[in-house]
Amino acid sequence: MLKKGEEMEKTVSIDGKEIKLLSSGVTPIIYKNAFGRDYFADVGTMIEAVSGTGKSKSDQQMVISLMKSGALTNIVNFLWAYAKNADGTIPKFEDWLRKFQNFAVLDFAEDVLDLIMSSLKTSKK
Repeated sequence: MLKKGEEMEKTVSIDGKEIKLLSSGVTPIIYKNAFGRDYFADVGTMIEAVSGTGKSKSDQQMVISLMKSGALTNIVNFLWAYAKNADGTIPKFEDWLRKFQNFAVLDFAEDVLDLIMSSLKTSKK
C-alpha cells in the first residue's frame, strides 16, 4: 500500500491552472468507467512504449514511441483519472479538456508517468 508522500499525489500546472492529481486504489475503476479500457493494460502499453532496449531513449524517441503506440493519448486519460480521483467535482473528460486553451502534454507527461509507476510499487519487504 502506498503511503501519502510516496509519489501518490502530485500537483501539475496546465494552462496556468494548478491541477491536483491523486493515485489510489480507485483510480483504475475511475479510468475503466470513463474510458471503457483496462487501466493496467494501458499502463503496460505505456511502459512498453517508453522502455528502451537497454539504451535510454532521447526525449524525441520517447515521444515518437508514445505517439506510435497510442500511449500519448493514454497519458491524457490517466491525467484526467488522477485529477478526478483528487477532485470528484471535475466534469466529464471532454468538458474538462475544454477548460484549457494550452494543453501541452509533454509538460506533465513525466509527472503522470511517476504516478503510474508509484501505483505499481509494492510495500512488501
